[in-house]
Amino acid sequence: MVTKKTVITVLWAVLMLTGTQLNASNNLNGNNTNTNDTASSATPIPNSEDLAQFPGGEIELDRFVQKNVKYPRIAKEQGIEGRVMVAVVINENGIITDIEVLQGIGGGCEEEAVRVISEMPTWKPTKQEGKNVKTQKIFSFNFQL
Repeated sequence: MVTKKTVITVLWAVLMLTGTQLNASNNLNGNNTNTNDTASSATPIPNSEDLAQFPGGEIELDRFVQKNVKYPRIAKEQGIEGRVMVAVVINENGIITDIEVLQGIGGGCEEEAVRVISEMPTWKPTKQEGKNVKTQKIFSFNFQL
């Protein structure tokens, strides 16, 4: 629950790789799923209006996070504060997959960030040249007492 003393924010724009498309032949684990295409580097997405979008945009994303993030009890009791960074893939259908914690702070904060991301609705997927493509995004959750 967010109170005056407990502020939880998400800075989804911080370090967000909005200009990165995952090549169709590679997933985040580097496993080649299509032997016809050997390119493995990420390709910039030229038009920002074609990037993956949370239903209703940034404002609704912020509302969703504010409504759903609960400061973990252990983190609160131990006075744990800091930033949790989580990478995700938004696939061609707008579904979040491949959730990976990049930076944690303990006390259950990583698990809470992953839980909230897992409960997000389907996104509008990134489009490139008229086709839906996978996109990697990095979310930053700031836990502050």
